[in-house]
Amino acid sequence: MDEDKILVIVTQSLTTGFIFLLIICSWQYLFNIIPSLLENSIDAKSGFILTLSAIILIVYVFFMMFNVAFLEEVMIFILIIGFILLLGVNLNMIVGEFNIFQNLRNRKGKSKAVTRMVFIIFFSFHLYIMIYASIVAFSIYDQNHDTYVFGNKEYDIQLIDNVEYNGNIVRDVYNASGVRINRVYYEDQTEILDFYEHGKYATEYYDQYGNLILNFYTQDLQRIDMVEKEDMEFPRYVDETDTSYLVFYQGTLKGINIEETQHGYSDLLYYAVITISSIGYGDIHPNTNYLLPQFWGGFLSIYGITFYALSIGYVSNIAFMGVTSTKESETDDQ
Repeated sequence: MDEDKILVIVTQSLTTGFIFLLIICSWQYLFNIIPSLLENSIDAKSGFILTLSAIILIVYVFFMMFNVAFLEEVMIFILIIGFILLLGVNLNMIVGEFNIFQNLRNRKGKSKAVTRMVFIIFFSFHLYIMIYASIVAFSIYDQNHDTYVFGNKEYDIQLIDNVEYNGNIVRDVYNASGVRINRVYYEDQTEILDFYEHGKYATEYYDQYGNLILNFYTQDLQRIDMVEKEDMEFPRYVDETDTSYLVFYQGTLKGINIEETQHGYSDLLYYAVITISSIGYGDIHPNTNYLLPQFWGGFLSIYGITFYALSIGYVSNIAFMGVTSTKESETDDQ
């Protein structure tokens, strides 16, 4: 990575620029063909807002790629403002900025094409809205991983070799009688071959005679009750809340460090879709100890039950008008 750092920066920059140009060119193309189909022009302000929101997203993704963290809070605020501006575009569409109803009445025989284009426009716009909302949610989560609560927790397990006790690496361990322990067993005398078996960690060990091994000792019979490694301490026996502890594995003691796996963008995209659609399963929800994710979750819910619902009704009316116009056209032809 260090040797190819310049290549990585150039590649990422060119990729970002290409995506930006692709988005701009795509919108420019739509701005040219939609008016000819719908006999009206897109409001210039709406086009500017769409372009500006895309620029904001690209800048944020650019910051994420290069780990620019000092503007993270400012970018979250700008992203939220951009989303609010997008609601104005949605309102223009709902009010009838394209004057589609009149076009359907005037363009008999072509109402199917108009209706199809309306569906594409609204579907694309709301898909963009959901992606935008999910990026805002992810930016909040990326700033602080405690802001959202996930029902599907996954853990990253790291086995730590060469743990130390009193500055010395622990190689062999012994029982209280000075006998080296090289095998450990469950209570039923089944040998423990791995540190994680049968869906659980072994926290109790027995010798070959069925005696519980209460403590491990060094060769000079010093009890090992705490092992240090890289400024971390691993207690000998733990409860379910501990995340780091010792295990007996491959004839000696090793450290186990368990960390919850950080969730990716796809989880926050799922959260945004479920919240906006007003389904709200609750498997991912804002942490009530943080105001910003609660605000954003509530805001998406309000959007879902107002703008989203109105948009669906609006498109349904367009579709119904298209079907009616088509039937009228067919009747006139007959």
